[in-house]
This record gives sequence, structure tokens and C-alpha cells, in this order.
Amino acid sequence: MMTSQIVRGASGSSVLFLGLFTLLQMSAVVLAETGSKRSPCEIPPGQNALRVEQDQDRGTRTISGELISADGDYYVVKDENGKEESLLTDKRTDKPIIEKGNRITAYVDEDNYALWIRSDDSTDRRSEHGSVDCNPG
Repeated sequence: MMTSQIVRGASGSSVLFLGLFTLLQMSAVVLAETGSKRSPCEIPPGQNALRVEQDQDRGTRTISGELISADGDYYVVKDENGKEESLLTDKRTDKPIIEKGNRITAYVDEDNYALWIRSDDSTDRRSEHGSVDCNPG
């Protein structure tokens, strides 16, 4: 009888400990999730999550509009309000081949260096579904 009480007590303690351990693990996951600044879907290709978080802390912003001038690493973009903004690129800038007149979106730091540039007129259709199964009928 004493042995069965010891076994029940030990198994009850084990279940309690296991539940507490699981609860602590889940709270660590929740804290890690709420601590991240952007969802993985918002991270541009070619950047890892750490770089995106560092970029956010540096005062980055997005510029969108028509490319009205391109001279080497110097670009001028006219936004939707007609305001002209200049930006610079370097070897670290992730960008497609863009031409004057293209509509672009650029992610720039506080010094107006572009971290990445995307052409809104792109003919790249990799993100679109080409499968017949996606659009039946």
C-alpha cells in the first residue's frame, strides 16, 4: 500500500513537472514570436531576418514611383505626389535591370542608399501560379 502511494505521488509529480516544462517552452516561443519585427513573408529576397531588423533600426523607408533618371549608381524617382527623390546604389544593392520610365519600389536607408530595388513593371512571373490545377475549368 505504501509502495502504491509512492508510485502515484512520483507519477503525479512527473506529470506536473512535464506540464510546467511544456508551459515554459510555449511561453518562450510566444515571447520570441512577439519580439520579431516583421513576418518572414515581408522580408525581401536576399536578406535575412537579422539584416531586416538592423535596417529597421537604422531608419529605413520605402520609395515608390517612376524612374525618371538613371546615371550609374544615381537614380531619381518621381513619387505619386510628383515629388522627386534621389537614391544611390552600390554593389550590395539587390536590383533588377531597370530603365527610365519603369515604375519601381526601393527600400532605402537614412543616407538614401538603396538596400533593394524592385521593378513594378517586371515581367518576372515566378510568383504567379502557372499550374492548370490552380485555376481549374
